[in-house]
Amino acid sequence: MPLTLREAMSLVEPLRKSKVIAGDRGLENIVKSVNVMEVPEILEWVRPGELLVTTMYPLRDDDAAIEALVPLLANKGLAGLAVTPSDYMDKFPPGMIESANELGFPLIELPEKISFIDIIQPITSEILNLQANELMESEEIHRQFIELVLSGGTYRDIAQRVDRPVTIVDRFKRILGEGFIMGHSQNYKNFIRDEVTGDRYLNDRYEPKIIQELEGSEAVYKNVDDDDESIEHIVCPVMVGPMDALQFDALLMFLYESRSPHFG
Repeated sequence: MPLTLREAMSLVEPLRKSKVIAGDRGLENIVKSVNVMEVPEILEWVRPGELLVTTMYPLRDDDAAIEALVPLLANKGLAGLAVTPSDYMDKFPPGMIESANELGFPLIELPEKISFIDIIQPITSEILNLQANELMESEEIHRQFIELVLSGGTYRDIAQRVDRPVTIVDRFKRILGEGFIMGHSQNYKNFIRDEVTGDRYLNDRYEPKIIQELEGSEAVYKNVDDDDESIEHIVCPVMVGPMDALQFDALLMFLYESRSPHFG
């Protein structure tokens, strides 16, 4: 599970003493790393998902650049901007605060006289721990799947091993297996066609649109519209032999009924 800025501010001691000045709508932004602003041309050095920390020294004599900073960083996809109070900027200009609130880009005031390494090190450690845990969980799921297949398990058995509602579909849209949780949405059934043979297929109403391609994966975040509401889900192709034979549709709409609608 990725680290959100909100979680980082509750876990990392220097951030726990910080204040969110503006843009608190963006506290669910994912923090992938931490960067330090050391040069005025910072946009050349930042990456999406970074939390940028600074004293604002590089822009100390450029009021226009300070006013324009938040929109530029938000456009780059950064997680937020954390500033240490200093002689270079003892308070946030109204323009920065207005932009941060408008864009939902977190603007954070750090405690005085804090060392950047005191932020970089614990956040990096937390991110690495989360990644290590995800890797261990992934390896455990992979091991369970292999054991299940070797013991003659069915597609339905595989789908029900996942702690999300999952549907396994072949390249002809025939449903091979499903895993459900209690209280799942009935809207999913609107996209199913039952045949007299007993087989079930995704029907012609299932025409999903791509919302986001997931970085570092072939999985795609999609949405399909129903009469009443939308169903958001992940579609991931699975190679079986020389062709794409299966795709997993994890219908997150079911998950959303019991959690806040945040993907990630």
